[in-house]
Amino acid sequence: MRTTRSSTSIANPLAVPAVYGPGIPCRKATWYDEDAPRRSIHTSRDFVFHQQRRRIWSPAFSGKALRGYEPRVARLNKALVEQLARSNGETVNGAAWFNWWSFDVKGDLAFNKDFGMVEEGRSHYAVQMLNEAMGVQCLKLPTWAFRIMVAVPGAASNYCKFIGYCDDQLTARLKEEPKSPDIMSTLIPTVNPSDPAHGVLTLQADSRTIIVAGSDTTAATLTHVFLELARHPEEVEKICSELSSLLAAGEPVEHQRIYKADHLNAVINETLRLHPVPPSAITRKTPKEGIRVDEKYIPGDVTVSCPQIVLGQSEECFEAAEDFVPERWCSRPGMIKEKAGYVPFSSVDSTRRGKSMPDALSKTVPIWIAVLNRLLFPTYEDHHPLQTPPTVVSGLEHAQIALRIDGFVEDARRLSLDIGKFKNTLRKPLQPIWLTPATDLQNIRINDRRCWPVVLCTASSCDSVERSTDRAYVQGAADDHESWAHGLSAVTFWQHQGLLLNTPESDIDAEISHIVQMAAQQIVDRPRILIQPTSGLFISNNASALSESGDIDVLVYCSERQESLLEDAFARSGRLCIHLVCSEGKNGSRQLRVQLEKLQAIAKTSSSKTIMCTCPTGRDLAVGVALTLLCRYFADDGNLDRLSTSAINKATIKQKLSWIMLSMPDAAPSRATLQSVNSILMS
Repeated sequence: MRTTRSSTSIANPLAVPAVYGPGIPCRKATWYDEDAPRRSIHTSRDFVFHQQRRRIWSPAFSGKALRGYEPRVARLNKALVEQLARSNGETVNGAAWFNWWSFDVKGDLAFNKDFGMVEEGRSHYAVQMLNEAMGVQCLKLPTWAFRIMVAVPGAASNYCKFIGYCDDQLTARLKEEPKSPDIMSTLIPTVNPSDPAHGVLTLQADSRTIIVAGSDTTAATLTHVFLELARHPEEVEKICSELSSLLAAGEPVEHQRIYKADHLNAVINETLRLHPVPPSAITRKTPKEGIRVDEKYIPGDVTVSCPQIVLGQSEECFEAAEDFVPERWCSRPGMIKEKAGYVPFSSVDSTRRGKSMPDALSKTVPIWIAVLNRLLFPTYEDHHPLQTPPTVVSGLEHAQIALRIDGFVEDARRLSLDIGKFKNTLRKPLQPIWLTPATDLQNIRINDRRCWPVVLCTASSCDSVERSTDRAYVQGAADDHESWAHGLSAVTFWQHQGLLLNTPESDIDAEISHIVQMAAQQIVDRPRILIQPTSGLFISNNASALSESGDIDVLVYCSERQESLLEDAFARSGRLCIHLVCSEGKNGSRQLRVQLEKLQAIAKTSSSKTIMCTCPTGRDLAVGVALTLLCRYFADDGNLDRLSTSAINKATIKQKLSWIMLSMPDAAPSRATLQSVNSILMS
């Protein structure tokens, strides 16, 4: 729905990943410029600057840092409970108390000094000024109009006074280091007076982000949680019962003891679904080329948003959408029809601090183990359930995955695999076992001789930042979504670890770039691999194309440049050589879609019995070409059939892709490559 001439509201769950998801080109809208020239991690619209600030902020939210803040929060928790207890059953304004508590906590974390509101039972004058100033936001003024109003003396006096108060508190904090660290203990050492991007102005803006962005959201969520608990007292009993099982009598309530309380988390999630934090929606600006949402085109430079409250209460996304049912987040995941509709605040990428292992070890491998155990050993029912590490995969996510295992098994059966061969190779079921730096090896027992243990080991640690230098950033789980590795692979890192670890931080990016360039220039031959059950389809890389193609009738090579030497060799012997003009990376995968039409030349040859496909790596584009050939010109028994008229569907493509993966386990066709192949085959 168009809300202004250049603004659109999209109440479609498919829009959420397109507007807010990781790696998308949409950026923050101009509303975030209202605090210029100050830029915080929250308000910055500059992607590079945001990433720099994110690196600086990360240690402030390490496991050690969060545990260090816990006594501060516990002190104010106790003060709040004591104040509420003095009401003696009389009605109290819970929203006000939660607001005071939230601002006190954030003030203490930002300036080592709370606002004293919980203790005094009334609002602080600075917070009162902020609340009055925030009322201007309800006018929904254009950014330029807001900037003019701030510039006019007296027009936004309360807003300016609040900024002045926060700046004064920060100045005082800069002069005194607290006994126990606060968030500023991490941010202050990074201030660089000679770099305006990371100077005092930025620190001032970040300090207000802690106060404003953290307090309002926390207070609103707490208010709505207790509102729903008042409406549903049975949920209070369930939470108390759950906490009793996690905590001994008199034991302090600490995050490490209760963060996996499934029903408590479910109550919070359900509250956020019905009462998302933003009052309207978070705005983003589309890129110049525009975006597509559910096949609909949205032009560039348009302000877009997804109304969280509409999505959260939509029957399209949730069963019984207007009802408060926490179980949908733990024991009844079937009530979630479209999880993309759950956007209580914003959408972030999957690089999460404190993640102790990659998804491949916590979810992907366990899924395959469950599928293989059911497929190959149907009588071993005690090995059929999905097993995931409970400290990494939530109860809700585990239940959602478990519901799909039977479907995965059926998909595997339709591939017509040689199940007997696999069963004879394995002989007994698989059992996943997880090892991390936090694992107590004394508690690991592998005594069950009826199964093979699959040890899933990771060196990643939730508290990896704690043991590093103050300003370091260490990924939580072997992810690199933000490309901080700059193309450095695990192999090249270990080959040059001594050099890299002794290179000054100021020179590290240049050194990595040099190493990556040198590695790319190293040509490695790759022996051709036969794709079974065919007897004449091979895959290799371009470096081996000439040496491996002596007895090949047809060569299909993917390269940005024409290889004259290669083509001349095939022309002299009367053989067919097809050049698919594709660069490397995603662009090459997209170019493949057009280039695949050249494969029709193979159908016109009558003597070609052997075909070899190559690309720079031998693992991506060549796999896409081979898959296209298998689906178009090879029968289900693996024999070459140039005149095949069989219909091609998704099942056919999956089956033929399984031939490649079984023959060549290190094949790694990108998603873009497979999309190009599907587009050609299904058109």
